[in-house]
Amino acid sequence: MTDSNVFFRLVWRVNALLILGVALAVCALVGSQLARDLSRGWTASRGPDRGIATPATVPAGRAAEAPPEVLHVGRFARADGPILYAPLYLGRPGDIAKYASGPKQGAQTRNIVFFDSRDGALRRLLPDDAGRILDQTTIARREPGEDSRPVARLYVHVPADSSGDGVLDHRDLQRILVTRPDGSGQVVLAEGVDHFVTVEAGSGAGRTLSYFVRRGGELHYGAFDLATFEPGRSTPVPLPKT
Repeated sequence: MTDSNVFFRLVWRVNALLILGVALAVCALVGSQLARDLSRGWTASRGPDRGIATPATVPAGRAAEAPPEVLHVGRFARADGPILYAPLYLGRPGDIAKYASGPKQGAQTRNIVFFDSRDGALRRLLPDDAGRILDQTTIARREPGEDSRPVARLYVHVPADSSGDGVLDHRDLQRILVTRPDGSGQVVLAEGVDHFVTVEAGSGAGRTLSYFVRRGGELHYGAFDLATFEPGRSTPVPLPKT
């Protein structure tokens, strides 16, 4: 009987040690996982503060000033043969990524640059960048058996703020320019107009471009010879009074 008591006490002690070992292992595992979780939370909450969402400090009584706009070069496209062209438009300083893409819709295009890939020469369509180019249209022709090719480009240009509202837009008096596809041979088609509309270029040897302009409430019809690159006649259109 005494031997059996000793045996059972030994078994109980071994079981107790096993249970204690398992408990200690479980506690160690839970503690390790908890420490890792706490460490992750601390690292995330203490990430480096680079001031991304922090506004610039403005002195008391002084409004924040917007950075001045500068001219950016838009995406170059083929103008004619070795000549490439791109818009110059206003944007915020440091916006280098815009160089790879054309100006977004509504951007203030101030000029057009033409680049000659043969000799690296660069020239502007306009002598200065003070005005705004509201619209640009390419006039293309397709002869029988040939692919379509550009023969001229039309530009609607606002040289100054004639309305006095501080904005260069369609409410200002417009200057209509026409050039050859490479930007050469510039001709002023109309000056000081309120509105300009083109009609399809006529067929035949003359290749006449027809257009209408509205100036001071009066409508005029005009013609431009794309073959000789010279303006033709301009005729008032007697619209009925309403």
